[in-house]
Amino acid sequence: FPIWLQIIPYQLPPDLKALNTTVFLFKVAFEQKMPEALYHLALEKIALGDNAAAIKDLDTVATLAVNAPEPWFRKGELYAASKAWDAASDAFIAGISRAPRANWSRLYNEAATTLYAHGGIAPAIRLYRESLTFAFDPAVATNLAWLLATSQDAALRNGATALEFAQRAVQANPNMPSFLSGLAAALGSLAATSPIPT
Repeated sequence: FPIWLQIIPYQLPPDLKALNTTVFLFKVAFEQKMPEALYHLALEKIALGDNAAAIKDLDTVATLAVNAPEPWFRKGELYAASKAWDAASDAFIAGISRAPRANWSRLYNEAATTLYAHGGIAPAIRLYRESLTFAFDPAVATNLAWLLATSQDAALRNGATALEFAQRAVQANPNMPSFLSGLAAALGSLAATSPIPT
């Protein structure tokens, strides 16, 4: 299709899949360049479930537009969905390094949340920690405290550190229910590892 047509990601609704047809949507975008066209094509392939082809297109976009963070973020999401934790973390970090520094704290938080949503506890903890090195956000601190307090992996669980982050979050907003839940989880984790008085 011509470069001035921008493909719009679209999936057929489940009740129409029996028609065995493919629908492509486009909009006119005369200003569109090749990297943008390939990026939107990759998004369409993701919508169609062809993640391997999408990653190849995103690699090409990253080569053509070396300072663009978006292809790296999309690759991070795809790798996270397939539980390729190292590849996902590397892609997110590569994307973040290309974004304005003022956004790094938020972007690390978003990447960590994506990893956690797919079950990547260890990489999520690492990126939540990284987010907090740029700016303290009580919501991020609570997320980190929750993972440190509740992880099934004993090597990752750390009630004392969880309590530190949870307490800072509660100090920032003592009435926020989610912050109090994080504090309760941290206290529970510490209580579980402390010897029972006799």
